[in-house]
Amino acid sequence: MVRCCSHAHAKAVGMAPGDPVHQQPANLSALTSESGKHVASWQRVGNCVTGWYLKSVYWKRPMMVEFQDLEDRTNPCNGERFASPSQVIALLDELNCSRPPFMCELIGDNGFTLTVGLGGDVGCVQHAPSDGTPPYLMAVGSTEVEPNVGDVEFVVGGTATPIDRRYCVPFETAKQIAAHFVETGNRWLGVSWEEI
Repeated sequence: MVRCCSHAHAKAVGMAPGDPVHQQPANLSALTSESGKHVASWQRVGNCVTGWYLKSVYWKRPMMVEFQDLEDRTNPCNGERFASPSQVIALLDELNCSRPPFMCELIGDNGFTLTVGLGGDVGCVQHAPSDGTPPYLMAVGSTEVEPNVGDVEFVVGGTATPIDRRYCVPFETAKQIAAHFVETGNRWLGVSWEEI
């Protein structure tokens, strides 16, 4: 066991530093910490310890994303949560090869959502706050996808939704954007983004 760093506070509330309740698991130091200051304190009410507070502690953990199929609400993967980019890529690959063009969402626990269109060789990606407020940013396609040759339709809720080819990217690029989002919670800067 490792002693808590707030011995003075423990003593002030009537706890001895050697009390088992005042000790931390030895593996606590395994947390990836980037904070220069770690403050732990106990709050005592009567004879009971009611809480342990950590201030200025930061550790990295994978962002979780929730998958939602915007075309097939009965998809068994709806609501499934992922922390691994490779799991999300595998799911997108599987769905892309087995269905006509459609859209899905990756809802991040960071307050942002990627809406991803899967359409065979092409896809589209929108990055926006999960609460529905602007800005709505679309990945801008490159010359790898035929520019300005009509729209590509992705089905959402039974309705074909036209997406200008300007916002279509190669499917491999759409997967790379999704993987980066899962890994970092941010937009991938390997493409240009345009507010719509």
